[in-house]
Amino acid sequence: MRSKLREALVLVIVELRPSWDADGIRKALEHPDLASVNENAVTLAAVRAATDGKVRSPGVIPSPGPHWDERPANAPTPIPPRFAAAAPLSDAERAAADQAAARAREALAAARSVVESVEVSQ
Repeated sequence: MRSKLREALVLVIVELRPSWDADGIRKALEHPDLASVNENAVTLAAVRAATDGKVRSPGVIPSPGPHWDERPANAPTPIPPRFAAAAPLSDAERAAADQAAARAREALAAARSVVESVEVSQ
């Protein structure tokens, strides 16, 4: 890992986990097992470790664990795009939605007039 990136990452991790010692973070990032690992992967793993409340020290960074997973264990499962789009509304559903929107606009207009009358009377 380039030294400038390592030092910037140390600063970020200290901000994320103030209880972690900068020298300990630096030592973890300089671990020989990480020498051949892509620095982007190391950066992401280090940040994941720092944001995991169960991790007690930066010494875990070079060790195997969930912080090396691409997606954190508690992340929501992404919805495939083909299922994400809402189904089109039927004519009855569209009419009901239009009626509800009209009632909402009327209620909003009534609320505005009440607020305006209160402001004028003050």
